[in-house]
Amino acid sequence: MNYDQWVVSEDGRSASHACGWSIRIEGNPANPSEVCPSSAPKDLDALEQARLLRHGLDAIAKAAKQGVKPSTAAVAAKKAAEQYASDPNRQRKPKLSLKKKS
Repeated sequence: MNYDQWVVSEDGRSASHACGWSIRIEGNPANPSEVCPSSAPKDLDALEQARLLRHGLDAIAKAAKQGVKPSTAAVAAKKAAEQYASDPNRQRKPKLSLKKKS
């Protein structure tokens, strides 16, 4: 089995192998906070699954280093958040403090 036959998606958050196995990550591609693998093919033993998973995570991290562009939805969400944060007319909530007032 060729463990390097991973294809990384356009958003850089998931990858699929030629055998049909796919993984999805959350967080930083170099050090993901969550890894969600799909059901592994039945003919793979545990050692092959672990090795295949490791190579898949390496493929995602390598693609991130090479500059896989984030999805348009992620870019739009970031732009909206920045626009909201810079709006001087937005409603400001008072800060909660547990200190006694003097």
